[in-house]
Formats: sequence, C-alpha cells, structure tokens
Amino acid sequence: MEKSFSLLSNLTNINYFNTAGNLYLWGAITAPLLIGGILFIAADIILAIAFFNLPD
Repeated sequence: MEKSFSLLSNLTNINYFNTAGNLYLWGAITAPLLIGGILFIAADIILAIAFFNLPD
C-alpha cells in the first residue's frame, strides 16, 4: 500500500500521498501498541487533503 501511494505521489507531484502511505505503514507496525489507530486516522485525513489537492 505504501508503494502505491509513493507511485501516486511521484505521478501527481503531491507529497501528501507519500506521507499518507508512510503513516499507513507505521500505523500497521505500531497497531499492537495501540498507537496505530491514531496513525490510521491521521493518514486518512492527510489522504483526503491530498485528493482535494489534485488538479481538475
């Protein structure tokens, strides 16, 4: 999933996609520590911002 967001970031020149992918990755790693849920929510918010920044 992180690789797809990285590719999308490279194709659109919007770095928010890369940031969201990294947050999803770290959220999955830290999910057993209960920090992952917060990172998933943050990634969803950044992903929404990234999609709103796409050109028409």
